[in-house]
Amino acid sequence: MIRNICIVKTDSTDPYLNLAVEDYLTAHVPEGACVLFLWQNEPTVVIGKNQNIERECPEEVLKADGIRLVRRLSGGGAVYHDAGNLNFSFCAREADYDEPRQTGIVLRALERLGIHAEKTGRNDLTVGGRKVSGHAYRQTGDRSCHHGTLLIRTDAEAMEKYLKKDPEKLALKGIDSIPARVTDLQSVDPLITVEKAQDALEAAFEEEFGIKAERLSAEEIMRKPEASDEIEDFRRKLASPSFIRKRQWPDAFYDVVVIGGGPGGYETALESARVYGKKTALVEKELLGGTCLNVGCVPVKAWLEEVRKNGRPDMGALKERTEKLAGSLRRGIEAALHEAGVDVYRGTGQLIGRGLVRTAGTILAADSVILAAGSRTDVREIPGFSQENVLTCDTVLSIDRLPEHIAIIGAGAAGLEYASFFAAAGCRVTVIEKEEKILPGADPDIARNLAQALRRGDMVDIRLSVKASDPMPDCGTVLFASGRKPVFSPLEAEDAPEEIRAYLARCEEEGKAPVSETMETDVRGVYAIGDMTGAPMLAHRAAAQGKIALAAICGRAPLKDLSVIPSCVYTDPQAAWTGLTEAEARKQAKPVLIKKAYFNRNAAALIAGRDRGFIKVVADPMSHKILGGAVLGPEAAELISLLTAAVVMKMTLEDLKKIVWPHPALSEALSELS
Repeated sequence: MIRNICIVKTDSTDPYLNLAVEDYLTAHVPEGACVLFLWQNEPTVVIGKNQNIERECPEEVLKADGIRLVRRLSGGGAVYHDAGNLNFSFCAREADYDEPRQTGIVLRALERLGIHAEKTGRNDLTVGGRKVSGHAYRQTGDRSCHHGTLLIRTDAEAMEKYLKKDPEKLALKGIDSIPARVTDLQSVDPLITVEKAQDALEAAFEEEFGIKAERLSAEEIMRKPEASDEIEDFRRKLASPSFIRKRQWPDAFYDVVVIGGGPGGYETALESARVYGKKTALVEKELLGGTCLNVGCVPVKAWLEEVRKNGRPDMGALKERTEKLAGSLRRGIEAALHEAGVDVYRGTGQLIGRGLVRTAGTILAADSVILAAGSRTDVREIPGFSQENVLTCDTVLSIDRLPEHIAIIGAGAAGLEYASFFAAAGCRVTVIEKEEKILPGADPDIARNLAQALRRGDMVDIRLSVKASDPMPDCGTVLFASGRKPVFSPLEAEDAPEEIRAYLARCEEEGKAPVSETMETDVRGVYAIGDMTGAPMLAHRAAAQGKIALAAICGRAPLKDLSVIPSCVYTDPQAAWTGLTEAEARKQAKPVLIKKAYFNRNAAALIAGRDRGFIKVVADPMSHKILGGAVLGPEAAELISLLTAAVVMKMTLEDLKKIVWPHPALSEALSELS
């Protein structure tokens, strides 16, 4: 497409795109040809390839004012560009490169405008000793590029604000400010415009070569897919933080990079690729599925289901079946990611700059980064027990035999689920909790009745309000199930910039990753979801947060309501709650209407022999709008979704009556609540 003498212009003011077009023209100019490329930039500070950002410009000021920062591939000093400048490039093969001839074209163009300029040194054209045009040069293989800027109208205030002064350099030049070193063409002739300067350059270019130049637009060139792909790839390289800050090309470029392959991470990566069509990468250092699939909710539910169906299990066979289940689910995730086109990187992902992730020696650049690093067990010393004899929720799945008596520290969801399993398997269980009730965040009605159900018989002893100084039960096995801590490892790179280190310090101080309503962190373009952001640490909450982050990244309205997050406990009986609890309503001095439906009146529950428990709703006493709900009993984790939908959709008690419920079914108990 590029032949002989050619002039290429563009309507784009994106500095990264324009420099990428310049590179494409330089790479594809034929032998014996010369291309003149003309363009303008939106407000931008351009620094040379080997310059130090901190020495050349106040980066935070640029960010605050929305000024682009660009590193070019050639040398030269820092300059400020805006619509008052005309940028030009002469692209040619090395054999055809003639810097004096090209500089002569610019001088001849200035003569056409009535401006007599001189070349001063290697890089500047001056009028009265002050620069009106700066030039830079680069050579790649047998390709050469000579580019420069004509200062039609300069903004002295912007130069002072966005370019740092080097007093020693200024003193050597005999000036005291950057604007004192430059002038513009309109200071010589106010009638000169960018359009007139462009016409003069085009005419001088054609005059020099003595032929009419072919004329193309960059947009026309980019209509060809091969050109468009090459230009876009280079634009992303130029815009990548690794090149701008570290003069280092990334190994790959993505729209979205997700760090962490748990439920929040892999579901977000799938949504990014499938729904939004984003080029997406997922970084995971261990097993896909994270804590939930491999050592958390999925395995313990499998254990509970096994003991419910078959009683005391053979632990070797149970572990084998559990690992087989987890392996099958992991393979399903891997297949889904592959089918969606998500690239999976194995290794620890660390944020080393805004939009820049390093993993196993590979650098990934992304427009947006989503941190989903999860959490880890928060194990503390237990008096009378060495740490080697203390199991955690991460290690309990590896036991080879069932203990006669096990003490479980913590009466949250995990502690009670394991208590339910070990008791059903024939082990004596002592649950130890520092709070006044089990499930501290649950509806008190649910917590009280679940505690009564678990205490039936002599297998489970629940001790509440236990102090650290109280004696531990006499047993050989302890399971520590009292909480988890957020993981901040993606923020802990030693070479991370100050912006990321400052956010890490804030995370450590608050004990979680603080985020905005759109899940964005203090680092622009970096989002955090899941356990990193604190309680409640639930897989489905993490996935919902990921969808909110993606909606923000893609300029869409969020579809998820994080104020209504269901919580489930897979004990026997199961427990679940959602929305506003009765206790929260009382605390807020908010009048509420409480309605209950009991499973001992439900045909499906009686048929299954699982009629212990109830469904409860919290409603507004005037409008009857459903504000929250709870379930204790069979399939509570399934039924709670109906109540969650009722809260989110702002349904009333009367709306429940409008629904035709199947019979016999557990769900028809909801019809009794109106």
